[in-house]
Amino acid sequence: MIVYVDVIFLENLILDSIILLATGIICNRKISVFKIAVASIIGSLYTIFSWFIKKDFIIFKIIISLILVLISFGFDSRKSFLKNLGVFYLTSITFGGSAFLLMFSINPEKLKFSSGHFLGFYPIKIAIVRWNIRLFLNYYSSKKSC
Repeated sequence: MIVYVDVIFLENLILDSIILLATGIICNRKISVFKIAVASIIGSLYTIFSWFIKKDFIIFKIIISLILVLISFGFDSRKSFLKNLGVFYLTSITFGGSAFLLMFSINPEKLKFSSGHFLGFYPIKIAIVRWNIRLFLNYYSSKKSC
């Protein structure tokens, strides 16, 4: 299977941006597109790095998530930071779970698992994930949970 690094980078950049935007909306935080873009680039670079070294360390994922939330929303107080981090994790789990379900629902025989990442081509994946994201953002955008 041919793997295009630019496609992996771009897909992770978009998904990281969406997750960080959703976190900001749910927590009613001031959203800086520049900060979210920088954090998303760092997250995407980590994904590429972890794919190339063929190892997946949970401690590095935790550190990267702390850095992403810190860059995107800053550190006002410990309580605010922990709420932002918790919502970031819950949002990631929601979107990741939707994508995971979608991957196995559509065409599981064409999946390839490599270095902690599932690889494959899913043309309908974008539409369904987009639909889930829209529902998620519409539902939570009016709530002030943080």
